[in-house]
Amino acid sequence: MNRPARPLALFLLLATASFGASAEKVPDCTHPEAWPASIAYVYLKNDGAFGTEIDKGGLAFDKKTVTRLASEKIGKDRVYGEDLYRQVHLVRFAWESRESRETVDVITVSEATNVECSMSDVDIYVISKRLGDYTPSGSVLREPQQQKTPKPKQK
Repeated sequence: MNRPARPLALFLLLATASFGASAEKVPDCTHPEAWPASIAYVYLKNDGAFGTEIDKGGLAFDKKTVTRLASEKIGKDRVYGEDLYRQVHLVRFAWESRESRETVDVITVSEATNVECSMSDVDIYVISKRLGDYTPSGSVLREPQQQKTPKPKQK
């Protein structure tokens, strides 16, 4: 390698290494059996707010979606020495015993690492009224829906 190419190669190597080091791996606790969703189900069942319908298989544990709404690095945990994150999830349970498409939505707040999703207790907030139509697969940046235009009447 000639002399002028060395500083360029060294710069590219350092730039690439520092870029890779700054990329953080955020814990993925969005799978349906993960700590936030499982504990939310247990709390809903134990609370009794939905009566015995949950006990009779009404609230489908296996038919839920989990969406991470926020994740923030808050330090290191004392057990694993891993980066510790506070995460907020939307957990949406579907009713199996109801014919409507009604859901029970909860927000969970908990701490997680890349090793363990259950680094803390889970704060659970039941959403009693929805004012919007957010869906986990949707986005505020999605394409607007096409409106149907009436066909002109033919004479």
